[in-house]
Amino acid sequence: MTSNRKIPARHRRISLGPLNCKEYEKHKNKIAVIMGNFMLRHLNRLYQEFDGDMVQAIVLGEIGHHNITNYFSGDEAQPGMDDSLWDTPIPWQNLRPCNAFSISEATGIPRETVRRKIAVLARKGWVKRSPKGEVVITSAVQKYFIGGFNLQTCEDLLQTAERIRRFANSDDAHSK
Repeated sequence: MTSNRKIPARHRRISLGPLNCKEYEKHKNKIAVIMGNFMLRHLNRLYQEFDGDMVQAIVLGEIGHHNITNYFSGDEAQPGMDDSLWDTPIPWQNLRPCNAFSISEATGIPRETVRRKIAVLARKGWVKRSPKGEVVITSAVQKYFIGGFNLQTCEDLLQTAERIRRFANSDDAHSK
């Protein structure tokens, strides 16, 4: 299935650091399997966490990422934004709100579908809606995901990256 949907700029150019293209070409099928295994494990975990509603997961992710853009520039936190600050009410009061239209534009998901997903997320306590239709995540999202789910994803991602690195950046990878 091919989509004519425009890919957001932030998804077009992602660099994982130096990559030996010759070694990648030599091992691209093994690397594809390793990447696929990671993605399937992650997608299955998301499927479980969101009771099979992957669109809900995408909508929540887009809301959260939009909300925190005031606090991050690229991969770097703004000065004074260490992790302990998120345990206080300050950053939660200053999130950059978004709305169903902006989430629909960012994802290509129809606006009415986004609105329905926002309503479900609000019932779970994971987002708040203002009377003007602005949406922000709540600290409940952090409490729910930042521990076990994100920790497991991070560990799995780092292990996967190391497996890929062995093939993509090493002349002797074919012997492993």
